[in-house]
Amino acid sequence: MKILYEYVAGLGDVLIDFAYFKKLKKDNPDYLLHIVCNNNIAELFTRFKYTELIEVKEDNVPPTHSAINKYDKHVIVTGLMSWAFYLKPEKTLFDVRGDTFFPGVNATLDDMQNNIISEFPENMLKDFECPVIVNAPKPSRLAQGKTISQELWQEIFEAFPNISFIQIGSMDYDYDFTQDNVIDIREKLPIFEALALIPESKFVLGVDNLLNHASICYKKKGLFMWGSSSPDRYGYKQNINLYNPTDCSPCLYNRLFDESECCQHPDITTISIDEIKENINKLLEEQK
Repeated sequence: MKILYEYVAGLGDVLIDFAYFKKLKKDNPDYLLHIVCNNNIAELFTRFKYTELIEVKEDNVPPTHSAINKYDKHVIVTGLMSWAFYLKPEKTLFDVRGDTFFPGVNATLDDMQNNIISEFPENMLKDFECPVIVNAPKPSRLAQGKTISQELWQEIFEAFPNISFIQIGSMDYDYDFTQDNVIDIREKLPIFEALALIPESKFVLGVDNLLNHASICYKKKGLFMWGSSSPDRYGYKQNINLYNPTDCSPCLYNRLFDESECCQHPDITTISIDEIKENINKLLEEQK
C-alpha cells in the first residue's frame, strides 16, 4: 500500500498524527507513507522515521505532477476547527483525528511519545535553577479566545522572579517581553530542538496550542489556560487546565469568512492572576 498524505494542518495536529502514523507503520511495515506539507511543519516530519517527506509546498497548492497516478490512496489532512460542537462529548481531539484520517488505526496517547529525534546533548538547561518552558501567542482570528494578555503574562513573570521562563515560539506571532527572567529563544532553534528542551524543564506553561500537545509527547506536566475551547476535548488530564467557561463556551464562530468575534477575543478574561499563581505554586511544590 502506497499512501499520499497532503497536509493542511497545524503543528499540534502533527504531534497527534505522529501517533497514528507510527502505529500504522508498525502494523504494516510494507506500507509507504509519503508526506506533502508546507514549510511550517516540514521540519517536524524531517525528524520522524515512520513517514517520508517527499515535497514541501505552499498551502492550497496541489502536489507536483510527479505524484500523479502513483498512489493507492490520497488523504488530505486538515485541522479540525469545529468538530467538538457536533460529536458526542466523550470524543477528544485525539480520538476524532484518528476516526477522520486514520480509520482502523488503534493508536493511544502513549504512541505520541519518542517520535521527534533530537541531536541535543542532555542537560541543556542545567545552568537554570528552575527552568519552565512557555509559549505566549498574540491574539489572532484563527485563535480567538485562546490567548491571555501580554499584561497577564508579565504579571506571571514578575510574581515568580526565581523561575527562568524559557520562551519558545515565533517572533512574529508571540509576545515580546523585557523581564529579566524571560529567556527568549524564539526562532533560535528549530521546532524539534525547542520542543526537546521540555523534558529538562520543571513544567510547561501555555494555552491551547502546540505546547499543550507537546506536553503529552514528553510526559511533562503543564499549566494551561482555556477560554473558547474546552480542555475536555482538546486538553489532557495529566495537566492542570484552568477553565472558567462563559455561558457560551465552548463557542462556535466563523474565524475565516466574517467579522464575528468570540466574547473572549482578544484575550481570555475569566482566569485571574491569583488562580494562576496558586497553581504554579502547586507545580513548584511537586518538584521538591
